[in-house]
Order: sequence, then structure tokens, then C-alpha cells
Amino acid sequence: MEFELYVAVHRDGGEVETVSLGAIKFEECPQIATMGLALADAKVVLARLQTKIVTRQIERLSARERHCPCGAKRIVKDYHDVRYRSLFGDVVTRVPRWRACACRLNSNKGT
Repeated sequence: MEFELYVAVHRDGGEVETVSLGAIKFEECPQIATMGLALADAKVVLARLQTKIVTRQIERLSARERHCPCGAKRIVKDYHDVRYRSLFGDVVTRVPRWRACACRLNSNKGT
């Protein structure tokens, strides 16, 4: 027997996205001692969920930081990996580094 685990992500505009967390296999005819979710399986599911959540949050944060206070869209300079440590495991995700906006470069020339 196999259980496929999904999470529904509800966005601000009412859009719903279904994200897979993977599958967990169980014995067809379990014994009392092997029934239910094992601790190891639960840790894997929570680590996958944490990865999905943190990755989405980083994407939202990066999208917000892309815009300069003057309103211009900043260009991606490069990417670097960031390790987010939590109770449910470490999540390593790519984060963009932004080029300085022209308004910031021009304001620094006068000082």
C-alpha cells in the first residue's frame, strides 16, 4: 500500500497549487507493531514540507527585494546558496544577489 502526500498552496489571488511531498509505502498486511507512520517516515515528510515552505518563502522575499525603492527592477548579479537551519532539518536554497540600482549608484557619487 502506498500513500501519496500532497500539500495545497493557496496564493493571494485565490490560485491553488498542489505540491507533491512524495510517497510513503506501507505493508499490505501490517502487524500491530508496524501500523501507522514510523518516526523516520514522519521526519522525512516534515523535512520535505519544510523544504517546500522555506523555498517558497525565499522566492517571495526575493521577488519583493528585486524592486528598488525608486520603483526600478534590479538585475540579478548572481546566485548563492543559503542554509536555513530549523528543527525539521536544514534547507539549502539558491538566493539571488542584486546589482545596485542606478539611483543608488548616482546618489553615492555626490558624497
